[in-house]
Amino acid sequence: MENDVFLPGFNAEAISVFPKRDYGDAPFNSGIHFHDFTEILINVSGVYEALVENTVYSCRPGTAVLIKPYDTHNVRIPPKTECVYYVVWIYNGNSDLFSRLFGSDRLITLDEKDEKRLVSFCERASTGGYGDNEKFEMLSDYFYMLTCFENAAPVESRPFPAFFRSILDYVDANFREIKYLKEVSDHFGISRHYLIKLFKERINILPKDYVELKRMSAAKTDMLSGMNITEACLNNGFCDYCYFIKRFKYRFGVTPKKWQTAQLVNK
Repeated sequence: MENDVFLPGFNAEAISVFPKRDYGDAPFNSGIHFHDFTEILINVSGVYEALVENTVYSCRPGTAVLIKPYDTHNVRIPPKTECVYYVVWIYNGNSDLFSRLFGSDRLITLDEKDEKRLVSFCERASTGGYGDNEKFEMLSDYFYMLTCFENAAPVESRPFPAFFRSILDYVDANFREIKYLKEVSDHFGISRHYLIKLFKERINILPKDYVELKRMSAAKTDMLSGMNITEACLNNGFCDYCYFIKRFKYRFGVTPKKWQTAQLVNK
């Protein structure tokens, strides 16, 4: 159901569009994660929560939420609820363009006319509905999508509960130095077991995995800037170079060197 739409005039970058129909049979649909590219979620029906970095966004029909490269995030569907939405992945140079259009806003509301045309574009793009002789029409729809995002009204978000937000803020500020979970639990005067329970309930991930995700995200950002792999490893809390390579390959399917080479070639 996924289809790549190549955009002449945008450095041959691509976007991928595909629909999702998720059910809230469990509190979460996915564990927290991040991508190397921009992701936009366009809600068609139902209500879900998008957890992006340390903020919760309530996504109603007609809203779109922007997730920037290396943002930790996941989607939470309420129990006994069905949600239909489109996922749009925007790569490389196009990613920066969408980030500028959204500005500091992450969640926006589309008016009814814009929503209909945007959903029509996503439906057509996701099913290969643009033929070789319809490139102009595809680009016209793409530019219209840009206009929709630029003109849309922002929607107010809400943070996590104050105590858990303070834990996330602490981890985000200190993930390079944290060696043991006990450091975090002691800092907040709670047990290690309760710390694990909070992370599982709020963002469906173990604290140690959250710390590793933040380290991996920061390491990728460093490598993308041209920093060598050893420096990126040591700069972000990984003391063992071999362990860093092993965990990187486990999470992303390639070695850090292969990933960095591919990213720098495509910049």
